[in-house]
This record gives sequence, C-alpha cells and structure tokens, in this order.
Amino acid sequence: LISVQQRNREKIFWILKDIQSIDLKAENEYGDKLFHEACIYSRFKVIQYLLSSDENFDFNIQNKFGQTGFHLACENNDEKVVNLFLKDK
Repeated sequence: LISVQQRNREKIFWILKDIQSIDLKAENEYGDKLFHEACIYSRFKVIQYLLSSDENFDFNIQNKFGQTGFHLACENNDEKVVNLFLKDK
C-alpha cells in the first residue's frame, strides 16, 4: 500500500508482476486494500492492471466505510478512473 501512496511505479509493477503472491485482501486500519489505495491516489495503470489481471477480481470490494474503488474515484472527481470503471463493466 505504501508503494502505491508514494507513486513508486517501478516497485508497484515489480510486485504486481507476480500477482499470485500478492494478498489483495491485505488492508489498512480503514479497511482499504491495494485496489482502494490505487483509486484514492489515482493510480490509473495499477487500477487498469488489477481490473484486467484476474477475471475473478472483485472490484466491488468495500472498505470499513462501505466505499468501493468506484466511490473513491468519484469522490476524487477522477474522471479517467471513473470512465475506466464504466467502460470495464
């Protein structure tokens, strides 16, 4: 999660390269998972990668406040990420 917040692209993609070993359910104290953090910090390529990497990926997963990545992207007025969600589903 810290790599997403710090915009460490090289480390993010190095980690994501082996997606099978990543615990996508790991969360912070707010219940935000990697996907939520990517949506909060507008990490378009990370979001795009996660959405396309696994057909069983649950993009509707909620944090402790009931927010999905789509909610967070909307709150941030992130048109590019919102359009990715609308295009993907």
